[in-house]
Amino acid sequence: MIIKHTIIGNLPRNTKKPQLMLIGAWLESIGFGAGTFVAITYTDSSLILKSSGCDYHVLVHSMTADTPIIQVTNRLKRKISLPHLVLNGENLTRYGFDVGTPVIVYASSDTIHIKPINLLSYDFCSQLIMKKKICRVHRGIHRGMLLPKIQLTGTWLSQLGFTIEKLVFVNCSPHQITFKATDIIKYRHEQHMNKKERAKHITPHSLPSGKIAIRLQGLWLEALGFSIKTPFFVHYNHGIIQVTRLET
Repeated sequence: MIIKHTIIGNLPRNTKKPQLMLIGAWLESIGFGAGTFVAITYTDSSLILKSSGCDYHVLVHSMTADTPIIQVTNRLKRKISLPHLVLNGENLTRYGFDVGTPVIVYASSDTIHIKPINLLSYDFCSQLIMKKKICRVHRGIHRGMLLPKIQLTGTWLSQLGFTIEKLVFVNCSPHQITFKATDIIKYRHEQHMNKKERAKHITPHSLPSGKIAIRLQGLWLEALGFSIKTPFFVHYNHGIIQVTRLET
């Protein structure tokens, strides 16, 4: 079974109408190749996509009149043609999937289940109601050893107050890590900190692309529940970022 996490986006030039895009060779591996018609149903809080072959007339006669039908297309990604499945507008809103809804995607042979993630079951800071995204723990390498690595990258970090010259306070607990931007200038105040205080702070760094990055790496992340490929939810507002492990 293939499991993915994502957030419902919006149609281009329309921030109110939702859009969910699935793309990749994994679609073809489970029977959703280009040209395949897909029937959409809803049950037990899940949106169910069923691969139904390439003969539209046969499909129509086997479905009820109100069953939405969409078709897998091809899309070029890095000069490679890949199956591309798009749900948008009424195909999402009629079932309660709105812009910004985080979802988990379970994919197996001929069937894809899409379920909303219940955020009420997670302990999010009340300040973090502005923005959110879903990421995965990366694979890092140190002295030939594979290590879990959490890396947040983008210009959005500097917009939140996480700049390369200032220290970031890090608070860790099982399944959750919080980053708080500080006003402490690294080279001016770091020398006055003891070893224990310095261990609680990191410094954002600049990538060759010019983007800001925050990185944590080490086996200690596994002890908190962040193993390689583990999905996590990122909630953020100005000056604070909360990373929370997602259950699969």
